Amino acid sequence: MKKITLEEWRHTHIDDKKYVNGVPHLIVHEDGVTISVPVDIDRSVPPQIGTDKYIGCWTAGMMAETSEMREAVEKAFRAAVLEHEDWLYAVEVSNRKFYVASNGEMGFTAMLVSEY
Repeated sequence: MKKITLEEWRHTHIDDKKYVNGVPHLIVHEDGVTISVPVDIDRSVPPQIGTDKYIGCWTAGMMAETSEMREAVEKAFRAAVLEHEDWLYAVEVSNRKFYVASNGEMGFTAMLVSEY
């Protein structure tokens, strides 16, 4: 079984990976033949935050929050990004929930739940 890092798995195009009975597989194209190769994902190496994982926009409701709260939301977002890959993250800070969603142009947008 081939061993790859979590970072490699995350950056493999969606069409080139799949799960078979809960086991991750890479789709490999060699000499005109397509095969499915089972892989072992090495999760011991922590993933890095990609350059596209940043808060580039803050909604009006978030701008009304204190700068300390915005910094805490950003810190919680960075931690969530390391846990899993997604386009929408729900983060909790001081028993309050916030959303951080991909905006397609400038990284992610942080918002109050009521603004989603």
